Amino acid sequence: MIDLQKIGIDQPHQLLKSFYEEALSSQQNNVEAILIASYSLSKKEVDARYVNLKFIIDNEFIFFSN
Repeated sequence: MIDLQKIGIDQPHQLLKSFYEEALSSQQNNVEAILIASYSLSKKEVDARYVNLKFIIDNEFIFFSN
């Protein structure tokens, strides 16, 4: 479960929170896995991977790591 106690109050964070709560209430599986992606202008390609999100504190995303 993702800890959202200190999530930012701006629109993007609140939208993420509402999607997460909707997924939980729908009893979806693996709602902690999120896709992180970036775009390289020089390579003109997208790099993306799924990660397990554990906490959101203000604007900081903290992922699970071993």
